[in-house]
Amino acid sequence: MTKQKIVIKVTLTGKKSRPKAMKIAVAQPGVESVAFQGAEKEELVVIGDGIDSIELISLLRRSLGYADLLTVGAPDGEKKEEKKEEKKEPVIQPSSWPTIYQDGNTVASKKAKMETKDEKNKKLTFSACGGHLEERYNKFKSNVQVLTRNGKNLVKGNLEYEKLNEKIPEPVDYLEVATRFLKGLDAHLLQA
Repeated sequence: MTKQKIVIKVTLTGKKSRPKAMKIAVAQPGVESVAFQGAEKEELVVIGDGIDSIELISLLRRSLGYADLLTVGAPDGEKKEEKKEEKKEPVIQPSSWPTIYQDGNTVASKKAKMETKDEKNKKLTFSACGGHLEERYNKFKSNVQVLTRNGKNLVKGNLEYEKLNEKIPEPVDYLEVATRFLKGLDAHLLQA
């Protein structure tokens, strides 16, 4: 699939309209980033792979009342790719999940692919593969391991990262997302 940029004009009726529109957009499969543009910040710009623009418009209309598709095309600065017929080996599809940055106006998806799967030690390792992480970090890995102690299952996790330079901030937003994920997984395992 090719990366696409979708621009949608929305009506923002209150303070909660902008975050609501962003949450709807990032919940769609394939979305990598979401932002507002335009003089009055009423144009929602969604960038990603294989986004169903019809479904996105329908959800925005149901929630906000008005949403109009302005453009669908390649992101700025990208040329259309020519199709090449090649035999490709099966690839594990990267998973993605949204992160809302502290400025409240930018949403990005963290994409990760499973790097290792150790069933004996019940351990998974994921590495970043696109999105804003590759623009900020040389290395960004997440390790998750399930441990059994006294008949109870517990989750142990850590993040390994290397910043591109010292000006890059610490990945606090991603650490918070990872912490919430691990706490939820831990709670689920304790109920089992």
